[in-house]
Amino acid sequence: MFFANFQSLTHLPHFYSVQFAPAIAMAFVGNNHFVALTLEEMCPIPDVISSWEINADEKALKQKVHFESRIKQFKDREKRII
Repeated sequence: MFFANFQSLTHLPHFYSVQFAPAIAMAFVGNNHFVALTLEEMCPIPDVISSWEINADEKALKQKVHFESRIKQFKDREKRII
């Protein structure tokens, strides 16, 4: 996941793997560097980058369903802020 004032995105693997890989979250701060974030389990996350669906293999595409409720929560909170 990538968080910044101008845009926040979630990046998912392009290839399916049966091995679990923990999420990595970064924020762009001070207009000049990144910091690592530790997110709470099941916290809202930004939408998946649009190019992912074009480039991901078929098995990887099926994994997005596991994140849809968290993405919806993020979008709902974003609407309330705007």
